[in-house]
Amino acid sequence: MGGVGVVRDRQPLYVASDNIIAIGPVTDRLGILTAAQIQAATGTVTVYDSNDVAVPGATGLALSRFSGSANRFYAAIDNTVTIVDAANYYAIVIITAGGITLAVKELLVGAYQT
Repeated sequence: MGGVGVVRDRQPLYVASDNIIAIGPVTDRLGILTAAQIQAATGTVTVYDSNDVAVPGATGLALSRFSGSANRFYAAIDNTVTIVDAANYYAIVIITAGGITLAVKELLVGAYQT
């Protein structure tokens, strides 16, 4: 089996597995947002391949807050989404909190789960 393992600067997307894209901690370095506004943040995630094409089944995924966390979020990707081993992907995360919208790019890589 191929595979790159876990690349340090990239979250793995496991082939033929349910996946979670973790985001956070979400912070406001300017001090505009309250902790409550960050906790109430909403958002979406879309995964793109290295050709900048949205991955079918991984578009507009809803963000959820990790239970017990004030500022860490995730989006779930179903195991039916086609992920290719060692392929590069990225996610665009759009988060809205307190009327402010943030965009974050998260680097990802396809991998077999070991």
